Amino acid sequence: MTFEILDHDLHGRIGKIYTRHGVVETPALAPVINPLKSPFPLEYFEKYFKVDLVITNAYIIWRNYGWKALEKGGIHGLL
Repeated sequence: MTFEILDHDLHGRIGKIYTRHGVVETPALAPVINPLKSPFPLEYFEKYFKVDLVITNAYIIWRNYGWKALEKGGIHGLL
């Protein structure tokens, strides 16, 4: 993962975060979802809310899936 600074001022930066799964322009809003209780499928967030990323709590994943989460491809496989 790398971060490219495109512009900055006193305390803020505009940039891009490059990951294996895509690019996120910053600043960005990142909704926190519980994959067990999410009212919308993951694609809904991208299409209707125009978000580039979502985050979840690793403890929720571990508590409900344990090692099976790895068999499903980790977080990306579960979501």
